[in-house]
Amino acid sequence: MTLGISPALLDWKGIEATMEIAKSPNAKVVVIGNTKNGLPVIFSGQ
Repeated sequence: MTLGISPALLDWKGIEATMEIAKSPNAKVVVIGNTKNGLPVIFSGQ
């Protein structure tokens, strides 16, 4: 049995992180990549 981090788990963790960032009251710009697994790039307003 091989244990590891699956691509599906990485996708889900990226979604969770993006949701948490969206809840923050700080100003931000979130840019999502155009690939299937594109994760966000976050620019802070500070």
